[in-house]
Amino acid sequence: MSTEAVPAPVVEEKKPSQYYYWHGHEKERAKEGDVAPKTTPMLVKSEAIVESPLLTQTSITKYSWCNNTSSVSVYVDFDGVAADNTQVDFSSKRVKVTIHPQQTGTAHVLLLPLSKEIKPEQSSFRFKPNQLIVKLSKADDSTWYDLVDTKAAPEDD
Repeated sequence: MSTEAVPAPVVEEKKPSQYYYWHGHEKERAKEGDVAPKTTPMLVKSEAIVESPLLTQTSITKYSWCNNTSSVSVYVDFDGVAADNTQVDFSSKRVKVTIHPQQTGTAHVLLLPLSKEIKPEQSSFRFKPNQLIVKLSKADDSTWYDLVDTKAAPEDD
């Protein structure tokens, strides 16, 4: 018989799995120190929310207009129109009329993208019973064949 030593069988140790399921192991992983501790939410600021009454808007679709030599007049018929509840904003290519009747919470708006330029500083408006007359001063004395520019993109206000 031979005196050679017989090698012992190689027994591999079980290695821990290289893939960890995170759910359910947060506490064990935190003990080992390889995860950041959970932060506690902290209130930074607190405000009371004040609800403002909801104001709805409807478009004014009925109006008429007249071309004059140096101006264009726009006539808006509206029951209850007055100086205290009406706002008119002029720009070189746009007119916006907003009427806030006291009896309703609805604002009535007429937004006109103009076909030609006006002089906003020389434009004006006045009131008659149940009618608003907006006088637009033309930038040049040419004839207006259209009041509204149909190609203009609508603006958000």
